[in-house]
Amino acid sequence: MTNTYQPVYHNNQGVFNNPRQRVWSVWYYYTSEYSSGWAISLITNSFDEAKQKANELLRNGTRMDRIIVNEIVPIDTVITPSV
Repeated sequence: MTNTYQPVYHNNQGVFNNPRQRVWSVWYYYTSEYSSGWAISLITNSFDEAKQKANELLRNGTRMDRIIVNEIVPIDTVITPSV
C-alpha cells in the first residue's frame, strides 16, 4: 500500500472555503557560530516548487531532519471540532 500526500483542501468544502489558494513553505534548520534556529527558505503557491526547493536543500547537504515542507491553511479550516 502506497501512502500519498493529501493536502487539507477538499473539493466539497462548500462556498465558504472555495476557492482557497494553497500556500506552501519550506523551512530549514541552520546553525552558525552565533545563532541557530529555523529559517524560511521559500514561500510559494506551487507544491512542485516547494518539493524542488526541499530536494535542492538535500542535494546541498542539509539533513532530512532539518527540512520542513508544510501547507499553510486558514485557521477556520484547521479548528473545526467534530463531536
